Amino acid sequence: MPGLAPAVQSFSFLNGEVIDPIYLAAVEAVEEAVVNAIVAGEDVGGRGRCGWPGKMWVAGEDVAGFKPPGLICRSIDTRRLADLFRH
Repeated sequence: MPGLAPAVQSFSFLNGEVIDPIYLAAVEAVEEAVVNAIVAGEDVGGRGRCGWPGKMWVAGEDVAGFKPPGLICRSIDTRRLADLFRH
């Protein structure tokens, strides 16, 4: 409703130099979350002999999927990933 807030409002902003460490912490947290999700991933693939869409095996359950049965999306090789982080 008009009239509930004052006509003139003021805002305070943080200095950009103060935000840099907060921004860096957020970036590092997101990076760690992505790596954790990649490492925790499991193979996902179509199941069954025929039909479109096929069934997929996700988190121990059959779910509807839009890929041909029998094709598998492999999880990442964690040993190779660890080697990449070492170099």
